[in-house]
Amino acid sequence: SDFQIDGVFANLKDLHRLNLCNNRLTSISNLTFRGLSNLRDLYLCNNSITHLDAHSFYSLDKLMRLVLSNNKLESVKEMGLPSSLHYLNFGKNNLTYLDEETFNGCRFLNTLVLNNNQIEKIQLKTFRDMSYLTHLFLSNNALMKLHCHFPENLRRLFLDFNSLTEIPGSCFTADSSLDTLSLAFNKISQLNKNSFINVKFLTKLDLSGNEL
Repeated sequence: SDFQIDGVFANLKDLHRLNLCNNRLTSISNLTFRGLSNLRDLYLCNNSITHLDAHSFYSLDKLMRLVLSNNKLESVKEMGLPSSLHYLNFGKNNLTYLDEETFNGCRFLNTLVLNNNQIEKIQLKTFRDMSYLTHLFLSNNALMKLHCHFPENLRRLFLDFNSLTEIPGSCFTADSSLDTLSLAFNKISQLNKNSFINVKFLTKLDLSGNEL
């Protein structure tokens, strides 16, 4: 049976940080965190969460850090994430795709961790409103091609251990701020003069373990 905690924190109005990692949680409902209006940091890593309600985090309008790594999430579509989030970690789940609604409203997010999933596809405008995003971790996924647009303020992008066959040059805008790009251990076999045309501020580039 589900490990139920709905409503048990409702009176803890001054709670800033809640750590529920390493438990047996399987789902989060719209009642689980009701009343935690001052919560800043929420840690839910290492559970067995398969489902998030569309309003799971609805009342957490001061939440800045949400860690859901090492769970069993297959989809995070239309989750109603708080717009106050600065750090979001979905690493080590079972996500296979990201669509244009996934991060709706996350416009102040600066770090997004999505490593160790099975992500095969990222839609074109998935990151469209994320103008504050500076760090994006997509290592250890199943990406073969990238057609999305990365935000121009992105500084560090980790795409190592995927199955990319080419540099995703068209994903970057002409005024990209990217300074670190890891494409290690992909299947890149050729480069051309446009591969890095939009990432002129790069200071660190890792292409080790490819097929060049």
